[in-house]
Amino acid sequence: EVPESGKRRKNFLAIDEVGKVLAFVEKDSPLCYPAVLLDVVSGLRWGELSALRWEDLDEQESVIRVRRGNWKGKVIDSTKTGDDEDEPKIVPLLPQVAEVLRAHRQRMLAAQHPGLAAGWIFPTEKRTLHKGSPLRDVLDAACATCETKRRITPHGLRHTANDLLRRVADGE
Repeated sequence: EVPESGKRRKNFLAIDEVGKVLAFVEKDSPLCYPAVLLDVVSGLRWGELSALRWEDLDEQESVIRVRRGNWKGKVIDSTKTGDDEDEPKIVPLLPQVAEVLRAHRQRMLAAQHPGLAAGWIFPTEKRTLHKGSPLRDVLDAACATCETKRRITPHGLRHTANDLLRRVADGE
């Protein structure tokens, strides 16, 4: 069924809401903050983001190589748009994000997180991939507290990134 004009929910944060939501998540849900931040600045799908391994981060080149996806908790060997499965999707790794991810790894090491041995950046406590997104409740709380004009889903963070990027870059 095709949605009526004007009936679609705007699933992205306005530019003035991004900082408020990030600040809330960093304070209220620090374990989720690295994933939310990375999602907002990279525009990755949750399935791509949740299947990242530490080896996918290349701080020397300042890039993330997205090589796989997560579908219902199972690894798939391509991303949703993986036209050429031999070549990973390349995403910039901003210095601020790299710093947050290094701190995230240090917290995992200090806590002896069981998922660390598997190499996942955002594993479950059982060392596996998430079957859904654990960010939904965090984003609901952030949007309610920050009084955003809309409710944001994890996929809405992808829309937010794309909206922000379009403001400063061309279509390429």
